[in-house]
Amino acid sequence: MKMPKVSILIFTILNLLMSKASFAQNLYSIENSYQNGYIFPTNDFIRGNNFEKDTIDAFQMFSLKFSKQTVGKH
Repeated sequence: MKMPKVSILIFTILNLLMSKASFAQNLYSIENSYQNGYIFPTNDFIRGNNFEKDTIDAFQMFSLKFSKQTVGKH
């Protein structure tokens, strides 16, 4: 579940470079984000009673969104 620090660094740099890239009259946009956090051990599965016999104490989330602005017609 541990991710190499190099991957996080590369993703952070990409995030800074293209956090909001807009094209041609702002009709299209690309957004990306990264989030990590702590998981409170609230049940046996998270405490280590799972297939890998490993506690789950953190999470990471990556998101990439492509948007197109429309005028709201059909």
